[in-house]
Amino acid sequence: MRLGNQLQKLREEQKMSEEEVAEQLSVSVQHIHKWENNKSYPDIQHLLKLSDIYETTIDEFIKKDATLQNRINI
Repeated sequence: MRLGNQLQKLREEQKMSEEEVAEQLSVSVQHIHKWENNKSYPDIQHLLKLSDIYETTIDEFIKKDATLQNRINI
């Protein structure tokens, strides 16, 4: 599963809007939208904050997205 799909699923499970997540991360809603639609990836600092918000680990984000793994290897 791609990271964006994971992020959207977790956000919806938390019953949060894109706006609420954006506010907690101090980013624009467009950032959240791009991340959830696999148009871009959050940086490591935002991944750490997202893991706190969604009560998961950064490890889970990375393990489930082969594309992200390849990008990290570069």
